[in-house]
Amino acid sequence: MRSMSKKISQIILIFTLSFGWIFSGWPLILSYAQEATTPEATSTPESLINEIEEEEAPAEEVAPVFSAPSEPSPPALKERKLNKKVRLDKNASHSCAAKNFSVNLSGQNQASIELEFNGLRSDTEDIEIGSLPLGIDITFFNNANYSFSPRRSDNGAVLQITNQPGSQKGNFSIPIIYTSGNSETICQINIINL
Repeated sequence: MRSMSKKISQIILIFTLSFGWIFSGWPLILSYAQEATTPEATSTPESLINEIEEEEAPAEEVAPVFSAPSEPSPPALKERKLNKKVRLDKNASHSCAAKNFSVNLSGQNQASIELEFNGLRSDTEDIEIGSLPLGIDITFFNNANYSFSPRRSDNGAVLQITNQPGSQKGNFSIPIIYTSGNSETICQINIINL
């Protein structure tokens, strides 16, 4: 019982000292204290007139300060993440293939790849580019989009590849989902960016 009352009195003492220290203003804990200015009670009308005249005196002309224009920040790197379930048809009668399977983008800003469409094709088709690495953008030349719906008479399409400064480095396999009717298959291209 005695140790319990001793602990309680210690807690009360610590709390009281902390509370008093925080709200006493010494030493200054928070730096947002405002300085208050009080008017002087000994001001005379003559001293007030002198103060007003000093305040109204024209200030020296100051040359405007110009700062150098800041460098524009580089554009944000594009990134495409395709969240789509693909149901590959093992018996698909259509396919696509890149004329040049691999493209080396190292040190280049742009490149292009031609795709060829093969096999038995339906009247409704769609080709979509899969996920892309950060800073590397691939769109269809025909419409500048990530998907393209070719006509049955189209034998291929051109992919336009853009490599932004600061893009992700590596060797990437890019899937291209080719849907013809209800059948899905994948062709791919290889992008090298070292």
